Amino acid sequence: MSGPSSSLPEKPNRWRETRQADADAFRDLSGDDQWIHVDPDRAARDGLPGGGTVLPGAFLLSVLVAELGRALGYHPGTRSWQRSYETVRFLRPAPVGGRLGATAREVTRRTAGPGRTLVVVEAQLHCDIVPAGPVLTGRFTSLVEENP
Repeated sequence: MSGPSSSLPEKPNRWRETRQADADAFRDLSGDDQWIHVDPDRAARDGLPGGGTVLPGAFLLSVLVAELGRALGYHPGTRSWQRSYETVRFLRPAPVGGRLGATAREVTRRTAGPGRTLVVVEAQLHCDIVPAGPVLTGRFTSLVEENP
């Protein structure tokens, strides 16, 4: 595992494609059926930015959390449990069809038992078609365990 860093990387090193089917599947799981997420015709007609639907905020948060280990360069066998979300900020809409990528840095780390480390992380989620900056930022505490 890497150690604390003084700054976030500027760009993600991995991108995840998004499709309308992702927003629709998230609606089916979460019950979040707001038209801005699941009705492309109305989104285009009512003039949403980009002329289409936007991804739900909870979907974006789920993607960011799922990408944290990769963004931090953890070994694929590393297990991590989210202990807390200190701050989460939804800064900009992320249009369906954009690619999402995470950047992250460890702020602090301390031993939390044999083979376990408590890590505070600052992270951002970017969308490649939103040039103004990250669409989501957060500060998280994770319990990290290396898989022997």
